[in-house]
Amino acid sequence: MFNDFSPPNIVTKAKIGDFTLHCVAYRKLTKSELKHCAYKWLKQNHRCSFPKTGSGKIITIYGHDIE
Repeated sequence: MFNDFSPPNIVTKAKIGDFTLHCVAYRKLTKSELKHCAYKWLKQNHRCSFPKTGSGKIITIYGHDIE
């Protein structure tokens, strides 16, 4: 069952000012999915806003086929 597991490898970048969020998924993400990933990144990192510069990374299962 878990022998065929492969981690996500498609990166979609979201620019928020000079901050870049790298969202790793199984397919290219839509704008609304990127917004959701950005919200989750803020919550996971206990932040209220994004840093002015730099980058971050979040991994999601968007696009994963359960079969």
